[in-house]
Amino acid sequence: MKIVTENGQNYRLSGSLNSFQQELYIHLINWKWRHITTAPGYYNVNAYDVILPDEMISGNGNSPLIYPDAMPALLAHLKKNPFRIHKHYYHMASKITW
Repeated sequence: MKIVTENGQNYRLSGSLNSFQQELYIHLINWKWRHITTAPGYYNVNAYDVILPDEMISGNGNSPLIYPDAMPALLAHLKKNPFRIHKHYYHMASKITW
């Protein structure tokens, strides 16, 4: 994990990003901070701004990341056709499509 400062703002990012990834992640973090939350998420023991916090990624069918009206159909589909949800679906760079 590294701290990147841009335009006076500190961003907690992975230390292995190339310049394109860093620019993309900063864009996604700014969107997250404006529209969702400023709270970081955690991977292993490190806080990252590009990850959503635990309280936003509940596994009980109440995920704010999924349109609420679509949740019953998704849960019914999962019951009939079990599949593993993408391991890092809570990451801002992950595209959520089921």
